[in-house]
Amino acid sequence: MALSLVLGVTDCRAALSEDVPLVVEVEQWWGRTTAEVRSEERWHTLSVESACRLNPS
Repeated sequence: MALSLVLGVTDCRAALSEDVPLVVEVEQWWGRTTAEVRSEERWHTLSVESACRLNPS
């Protein structure tokens, strides 16, 4: 399964200073469930840094 994640950064300073949880919601015929994706890395840091260099806010 492939997933695409699109993020919009509106406050670069806050986005780089906080850990952002990634919560995934899955819906199937028998019901819906949500789970937080856990990682040892700050998964969003490189994406946020790149976005903030292009469009600083």
